[in-house]
Amino acid sequence: MLVDDPEAKVIYAAIPLDNAVECTHILAGDYNTAFNRYGQLVGALVRWSLWAFPWFISTVVLDSNQLAETVLKQSGFEGNIYEADEDLVLDDNTRITSYIESWLMTSKGHNVNHFGFIEGRMEGIGSLSIYLYNTNKTKQANPPKFTLSPLPNLFYQKPINFTDTKMSVKLISNLNAGDKFKIFDLSVDMKPIWMETPRV
Repeated sequence: MLVDDPEAKVIYAAIPLDNAVECTHILAGDYNTAFNRYGQLVGALVRWSLWAFPWFISTVVLDSNQLAETVLKQSGFEGNIYEADEDLVLDDNTRITSYIESWLMTSKGHNVNHFGFIEGRMEGIGSLSIYLYNTNKTKQANPPKFTLSPLPNLFYQKPINFTDTKMSVKLISNLNAGDKFKIFDLSVDMKPIWMETPRV
């Protein structure tokens, strides 16, 4: 099942994962910043997120609210209809675990890199835990978490001291009901320390 919200520029696809025979997840693609200077959509610039639910999804639709704004709704096989609401921080009185995970960052070639700092402009409530992974997640680090503020335009920075050829960053908010975050930009300080990895 696939629906497109042309006003918000987000596409939603209900998909079955992990050998499921019914839809278990929604794959959301935000294409607000995915157009080139000629107005053409560039697929590689679409920002994707995966939403998991504790029920099977039977239908996804777009509806309009009293302000004529588009609203995503979905129904489950148990008979309930759920509506996306940016103002709610609980999901059916259940804590929402929210996270993002980046691509594997690296420099050109086969360099071994030192990743020194992570910095971002963020806002939110509660704590934002940081997890760092190498390729195949055979190495992991957990630097001290960010404590977020709802005030806008604050920059947060943490030393991370991670060394590998590639690194992905996972930021997760799941300690307390009501914790939430928004990330406006995120950057990682990185420099090569060896030109090549060991050969066997």
